[in-house]
Order: sequence, then C-alpha cells, then structure tokens
Amino acid sequence: MSFKASFESFEKLHECSCICLTGDGTSEVELVDALTQKLNGTATLLCFPHYPSKLGVSAELQKKFEPRTTLAILKVIGNYVELSANGPFLIIIDLEHFSTRIVNDLRKQIEQGQVGFSIKGEIKKLDPPDERTLLITGQNGKDFSIVVCVMGDETCPKTEFHIAHLIEVKYGVRIDPPKQDKDKIKFLKKVKKITGAKNYGKLVDNLSEEDLITFFPQLMQALRAIDELVKL
Repeated sequence: MSFKASFESFEKLHECSCICLTGDGTSEVELVDALTQKLNGTATLLCFPHYPSKLGVSAELQKKFEPRTTLAILKVIGNYVELSANGPFLIIIDLEHFSTRIVNDLRKQIEQGQVGFSIKGEIKKLDPPDERTLLITGQNGKDFSIVVCVMGDETCPKTEFHIAHLIEVKYGVRIDPPKQDKDKIKFLKKVKKITGAKNYGKLVDNLSEEDLITFFPQLMQALRAIDELVKL
C-alpha cells in the first residue's frame, strides 16, 4: 500500500487520489492519518476536506459539506460529484448510525434520500461473511467508487470498540468503551492515563501491520480496497 493522509482545502479536491469522509468526531481522522503514515508511502493522498476546524471555510460551506450521519455523508459525496470530484471515496462511520442491515440501509438511503447519485449494480461485500467493508459503484453521468468502512460491533457500535480491544490485549487492562458520545472524552482520558497516548493516532504508532489488521480489520481492508482502486 502507498498512502499519505492529509487535510486539504476544497480547492485541492481534484488533486486528491481519494476523498475520505467521516462522521462528526475526530477520532477516525486521527486514526486514519496515523495508519496511512505507517504504511510508508506517498503515492496516494487521502483528503479530509469536510473537516471544518482544519479549514478556513465559511459557515455556509461547513453546513453544506460537513457530514454528521450516513445520509449526510452520502449527500456530501453527491455534492463533490457535482463539483466533478469523482473519488474514489472512503466513508468511515460507526455501526451505531445504521438502523437495519447495513447493505439494506445504504441502498434505501441512496435510493430514497435524494443524495445526488444512484447505485450501479449490487453493493459488494469485500469480506463476504460481513457487511462492514463494502464497495458501492455510484453513477451520476459517470461511474465512481465508494468504499464504506463500518466501525465497531454489536457490543459497542463505535470506533472505541477497537481501541478498547487493543488496550486489553496490549496493555492487559480492560476498559469499557463509551456507551454515549458524551462519554468519549472520559474514555480518551483513560486511554491516555493507561498508554500515555494523547490520541488514537499516537496509540497506533508502535503497532506492526499485523497488529493493525488484528485490531482494525475493517479499516485495513478498506484501505487496501482504496489502494487497488487508485491503481486502476
């Protein structure tokens, strides 16, 4: 793999090899930024153009482009496609945002949510037994690819599930993942106290690629899929 994650401005969208979109938290951004740097490449640029605290964009643009939910992120992709920024796109979102089976929920939201594009063919599971890494071929004048990475599991449908698992295995400390978003700051403070890492990006700095696959299987599989799409 050859990645270099970076925050970029709207003006540089067309220079990006991949546009990465997350929910309203920063944890996934820090994590992907660190993971891609550990993969020791510079050929592919991942862009996080929606992330307002890193950009000097107007409040009006922030409202239009900043994702909050799955449907909002899909609409953001529609906005980018209208601007002729045709991806591929990487969506990283927590399982808690889905009310039914992931594939069915995505299809329904795209077909009924007026997101600005349609689905071509079937939504493909990249890991056939699971729905947590998916490939969607979108269509709006031209075809484009969306890789969806869903974080967490039924016991904790958030990215913090993976962090808690990592800490239990690597540090021998069981730490309960946050049940609500308001508890995420307390959780991060516990992580920092146990590991010394100030954020999730710093936490993975010393992990091997094998460890990354163990603790973040969906995310690593999604990055591999993006790498293959960029090579096409």
